Amino acid sequence: MKLKIDLIKAILLAVEEEDWAAPFEIEIDGYESNDVVYHLFLMDEAGLIRGIDLSSSGGRRYAVDRLTWEGHEFLANSKDETNWERLKKAVATIGDVSFDAAKAGLAGMAHAAVATAIQSTLQ
Repeated sequence: MKLKIDLIKAILLAVEEEDWAAPFEIEIDGYESNDVVYHLFLMDEAGLIRGIDLSSSGGRRYAVDRLTWEGHEFLANSKDETNWERLKKAVATIGDVSFDAAKAGLAGMAHAAVATAIQSTLQ
């Protein structure tokens, strides 16, 4: 199964909207439940979310508990749609890219935007 960067962003947005009360299972419109669960496990491994493996002999399941600091940072950086589309275009041009490289590219664009904004306020 391939890593789907748009699904990762959709999951982070959905988790951000949830009340922080108890772990919950998540569904994302337009994606098969197997894709969502697979990405939840990957996102946990990457340190973007924390949750609970509810898998049994009947299938794979995962309940999200919360976003991590890293998850909040990635989501904040991805909310600038211009930068998000630039990242996706770059990944499509380059081909398969590691998640760390994509995350670093997105953070670099966000840092550049903040630096530019700060410079303009100092002038």
